[in-house]
Amino acid sequence: MECLVEYQRVRPWFLQALSNTPTAINEPDIIRRLAARTLYLHTTDNAAILVEYVTDPYSVRWLNVYLTAGEKNGSIETIKEVFGILFELAEKYDHPNILGYGRNGWKKVLEPLGFITTKIDTNYNKYELRRQ
Repeated sequence: MECLVEYQRVRPWFLQALSNTPTAINEPDIIRRLAARTLYLHTTDNAAILVEYVTDPYSVRWLNVYLTAGEKNGSIETIKEVFGILFELAEKYDHPNILGYGRNGWKKVLEPLGFITTKIDTNYNKYELRRQ
């Protein structure tokens, strides 16, 4: 499966991200869900993102961002490459609303793009962009 081959290329980035970020997913879950096509991997040369497409109980369609990662020492600037992909995917698959969770540092990147930040705890936020 092509996505699992590409996952091997970006795997070190995701392992680093998993070690730094509280998340509801672990590597065995990533591999299982990629193989089952319930989680999708999108990459650039220097960054990668894991997303799922969901419809909530109110029929609102979301592109749910599970995890972003990039080359070490590339910081948020490198990972920002995948945001162009996010907006394209949201449009292409008719899931216009984007939801993700992350550390406080994402606030300065996401709020200028229109995301609303909701504080979860001292280090972690929910980021939401509603376009529907």
